[in-house]
Formats: sequence, C-alpha cells, structure tokens
Amino acid sequence: MKASLATLALLALTATAQAEVRGPADAIRLSEQNPAAAFGTYSFLVRATGSDQGLFFLNSEENYRDGRNLSVEIRPTAQRELQAIHGSDLASVFAGKTIWVRGQARRVPIAYRGTFQGYFQHRIRIERASQLSLTPMD
Repeated sequence: MKASLATLALLALTATAQAEVRGPADAIRLSEQNPAAAFGTYSFLVRATGSDQGLFFLNSEENYRDGRNLSVEIRPTAQRELQAIHGSDLASVFAGKTIWVRGQARRVPIAYRGTFQGYFQHRIRIERASQLSLTPMD
C-alpha cells in the first residue's frame, strides 16, 4: 500500500510539473543543469524566424546567436503539417506571435564553419505539428 501511495504521489507531481508552462530562461537553465527535466511546455513571443538546411526556426530573440535565445527547430514533416493548417508562409504566421511548444529543450553545439570554435544554442525540436500552437496547450 505504501508503494502505491508513493507511486501516485510521484505521478501527480510529474503531471503537475509537465503541465507548468515555462519560458526560454527555464529551458536554457534546465537543458544545462538537468536535461531529463527539460521536457515540458514552453511559451514565448517569436521575435525572429529563419531556415537552414531544410529546417525552419522560431526564435525567442532577434539574434539567434544570443545566449538568451530559445529556438524551436521545426523538422520537415512538422513543416508540411503546419503548412496544411496555416498556409505555406510559416514565417508570417508565427512572427510576432506568442507560441506554445511541447518538447525537450536541449543544448546544441554549433561549430563555426572552417574552425574548431563555436558556441551552444538551446533548441526544442518538433517532429509533429501537434507540438506547436498559437493558443495555450492543455
């Protein structure tokens, strides 16, 4: 019986933590300190968009190299799903809007081309359109 109560308490705590909406600073802190805890729902104003090598990005800061930036990395399948919902110009749809995204925040090493130097970006990769919304997620 004690184990069952402890399990229920842990599940309730986990559900509460997952339901909490966090911001970019939380994503950065969690991805650096405790990557396992970095899964969740995050919300921020999209200040810039971009694309590179078939990926589309939504950024919390105007400069994606800013250490405070959190990028949502939208994979091709999710791009196609979002375009079917919102139309082909995703930059116009999301720029200047607050988004909610569900996923794992992670620290990604970025090397400058032709050098051994670089920096880290903080990203949430989404594979499906259901991970991204213009309205609060349940």
